[in-house]
Amino acid sequence: MFPCKFLPAASLVLLAVLTLPGCGPKRPQTVPVSGTITFGGGPWPAEATLIFTCEKPAEGFPKRPGRAFIATDGSFTVSTFENKGDGLMPGKYRAHVVCEETVKGKIVSHVPAKYQVGLTSGLELTVEPGSAPIHISWDVPRK
Repeated sequence: MFPCKFLPAASLVLLAVLTLPGCGPKRPQTVPVSGTITFGGGPWPAEATLIFTCEKPAEGFPKRPGRAFIATDGSFTVSTFENKGDGLMPGKYRAHVVCEETVKGKIVSHVPAKYQVGLTSGLELTVEPGSAPIHISWDVPRK
């Protein structure tokens, strides 16, 4: 057993080793993705969320979804691991929009049903490994 006078020094050494760069799990590389989305060529109707579903990951990458908060000006930045715009992992994605509010006790969507499901939205994106940051410009028709 260590004498008590060595415990603070041993604790500092252990803390330093655990916080060294490169320690801990390493996340796969992501590509920054941002963009703007309009509604019928005009302003976006309300705050919303874009969900990116990975249909096919790039070779050597895991299949993981991404998400983006759409501001009322239509701008968004995609995140996979954190809410800090870390982007998407390489792969093929389909996106859908969640833009809802409760009106008189019922949930009402601001966007047509087609855009609420990734398989029918037509909002698709391919992210190549090592690519430069991607900027998307999409429009969701009113009907």
